[in-house]
Amino acid sequence: MMPNWAWGLCLVLLLTAITFAVNRYNKRAIAVAAFHNVIWGGAIALLGTGLIDYKEASVASWLTLSVGLVAFNVGAVLANFSSRSHRIDTGARADLSEGFSGRTEIVTRPMLAVLTAVYFAAFTIYLVLIEQRFGIATLFTDPVVIRGASDPTYLEGIPLPVRVLLYIGPFLIAIFGYKEAVRNPLPIWLRLSAVALIAVSMFALLQRTNLFVGLLLLAAVLVTKPHKKASGLAEPAAGVQARENLNSAKRKGKLRLGAGVALIGVVGFVAFQAIGGALGKEGGQALSTGAVSSTLERSGLTEPFIYYTGGVAAFLQLVDSTNYEWPPDEFEGAILVGDYNPQTWGARTFSPILKVIPGIQRWNEINPFIDTAVWTNVFTSLEPFYRDFRALGVAFGSTAVGFVIAWAYMRRFKSPRAFWLQAVLVSTLPFATFAFKLNDTLTLVCLFLVLVLTLTLSPRVRGYLQRTRVDDRTEPNEAN
Repeated sequence: MMPNWAWGLCLVLLLTAITFAVNRYNKRAIAVAAFHNVIWGGAIALLGTGLIDYKEASVASWLTLSVGLVAFNVGAVLANFSSRSHRIDTGARADLSEGFSGRTEIVTRPMLAVLTAVYFAAFTIYLVLIEQRFGIATLFTDPVVIRGASDPTYLEGIPLPVRVLLYIGPFLIAIFGYKEAVRNPLPIWLRLSAVALIAVSMFALLQRTNLFVGLLLLAAVLVTKPHKKASGLAEPAAGVQARENLNSAKRKGKLRLGAGVALIGVVGFVAFQAIGGALGKEGGQALSTGAVSSTLERSGLTEPFIYYTGGVAAFLQLVDSTNYEWPPDEFEGAILVGDYNPQTWGARTFSPILKVIPGIQRWNEINPFIDTAVWTNVFTSLEPFYRDFRALGVAFGSTAVGFVIAWAYMRRFKSPRAFWLQAVLVSTLPFATFAFKLNDTLTLVCLFLVLVLTLTLSPRVRGYLQRTRVDDRTEPNEAN
């Protein structure tokens, strides 16, 4: 059995080679494949450092993981042969020339006002219910009482429609954070104030995921947005000075984009640590096991290290598990620990859909914890496919995910709807070593919002409404 560090080295080299291969066979989706491979490569490399002494895994489990990583890249390459996407040039030369005006607005000001009001109405209901159960002051004085080991499902007391409406928050962060999301852009002071206010509300929800999703969606929008030529600048052929001005404008644009994405990263990390500290999530269980190295312990980064690498170790242990029992529906204590590994035949992947169908057995979306030397209950994005259909599910499921995200990314300049759909999909990639987010309720709500909001702004609907208004104005005259 090879040690973890040796497998980690092999997989990092494999991912590097695969990235070059994707660049050769589908340059238009290389950004998706490269981002995916960097996310995975970083987690696997850190796992191999031994900063946490994770349990060693078998050859079969490492090979299953390798199949999933390779399959995603295969899907990204196959997207290049999609008949429709193959005709769409998403390169810089055709950013606005294929019928797409470059406008990426998804809401008007009135629509944004309604969305914001609906979100804060749901947030107000949440505060009222927290006041009734715990007292509103507890949010600030002892949030662990609200969300802690004694009550891990504190949101279950919130009505389902309210919980769904709270998922509008992450989408609002992306809209307010991206100037071109609104047809008539808002002033920057108002946008920043709105983002800050929504972020504060998410702190009060005592969850890191919602805020992270909002920040990652905003980052995906900024990174994948169409780039217009700098206005007022001549073509490169006009002379040396014109070329220098154009290149200078491009460099400034890249610097602003880099600074914006870096700021998002800093805010996300600070929020992660702040919320985790408030909830007492500082890697205490891991530190008590003796598996954490003194170097990592002194750094104060044990918790983010586990979040980034623990899912990989957990997936490897899951593949090695021979416990094919379903976890109990009811158990003593607040935390269930066990390497439960039944074959679920679709119940895991389609759990968000099955929850609304009575009488059908489905996998609880809150996984039991597994002992990898430290406890964790996340198993990477490959987990649903493995639980449902084992290695074959990992191969086909990961290929499908790679194809869909790459295909959407390649079509992102086709329309505002295509742009926002791909942004939502791309924003799930950073969670790859943590959990499968494409079937997550929050992701599904964001996709639904894109479809509904862009429908109201589509040219066909606008044309119909304009014709209706014209008919209404002309009909009385015709009657006369």
